[in-house]
Amino acid sequence: MRNINRTKAYFERLPISLATLMMLVAFVTVFQLFQQYAYHLTSGFDFEFSWLAITTKLLIRNIIWAILSPWLLLLGSEISSSQQVLRLSTLIYVFLLIGITVIQNALSLWLYNLSYYMQVGYMRDFFGGNNRSDLVSGSFTSLIEGVVMIGLFMALDYQKKLANKERDLAKAQLNALKMQLHPHFIFNTLHSISSMIDIDVKKAQRMITKVGDLLRSMLAHDEVELVTLKQEIDFIRNYLELEQIRFQDRMKVDFDISENLTECKVPNLILQPLIENCIKHGVSKSAGRSNIIISAMPYQNGSPESWLKLEVNNFDEKGFNSKSQTGFGIGLQNVKKRLEQNYMNQYFCDFKKIDNQHFRSEIRIPLSV
Repeated sequence: MRNINRTKAYFERLPISLATLMMLVAFVTVFQLFQQYAYHLTSGFDFEFSWLAITTKLLIRNIIWAILSPWLLLLGSEISSSQQVLRLSTLIYVFLLIGITVIQNALSLWLYNLSYYMQVGYMRDFFGGNNRSDLVSGSFTSLIEGVVMIGLFMALDYQKKLANKERDLAKAQLNALKMQLHPHFIFNTLHSISSMIDIDVKKAQRMITKVGDLLRSMLAHDEVELVTLKQEIDFIRNYLELEQIRFQDRMKVDFDISENLTECKVPNLILQPLIENCIKHGVSKSAGRSNIIISAMPYQNGSPESWLKLEVNNFDEKGFNSKSQTGFGIGLQNVKKRLEQNYMNQYFCDFKKIDNQHFRSEIRIPLSV
């Protein structure tokens, strides 16, 4: 088990998986085999092409390269990181690369001779005429192959590191947006409590207790960007219970959530700013009763793939005044930025006043579980 873990750790240095490396060995071997066969045909040799012998030779050669590939990547990284080409350490690495290619060529040739002996019962002289030619010309070929492999693996490694940096940057940006949301949410909630203290102390105390529950819920999912729709709706229910203490009969809340969507993934706290916008710019400024409806349903966005459609509708029986439902501050801007970070251009987001009694916030995102 320890040897298996060491082998796994050794090949994890590569920017591709071990399975992909083996597939690459097979592909290159087949390509070189047909290249050799084409050369045999065009040269007009009067002897039959030995598929088994040539395949064995190429396969041995490429498997040795696969085994040496993590060292080649390390060697190439050290050479490329040197500031001066004529630096002693750089020259040492270059000579080390030449040494590795010579050893690779000699080892693959010896193993081929061994396989040849096992097939026909004759062991060729390692320093015989044919082998001397293969040792010299093959070493130059190995050097070219080694340089190509270093370039290929370094390019893949650079691409992988760049992708990781972009992912880390996107994650950092999402965390920054969430950090903006948390103080904004807390500030508005504390403002609601402060306005209640002078009116009803007991209700204010209940609101403080609810705030504690909400903060614990936020901390529980603080490191998670995507949560299930059920977790998001549970948080929203608790948040609205807090606001219900404040507004009592002035606010009615309904949920219309499709049961088969509860395990779908959505950005954490993506609905809270939409509902807060309804309360801050609608319910709190309305003289009548408001009805907030939160819905989630599947949606066909003109493509075979299904999307998730989230809506927050606010209906006011007496109509919004001229200053109601016009706020598009940090909360709603945050929603759009987070959707863009998570889904690039694969999302739809719209906040608008339908008429004097209806304001709608709508989000559409790819349906994912």
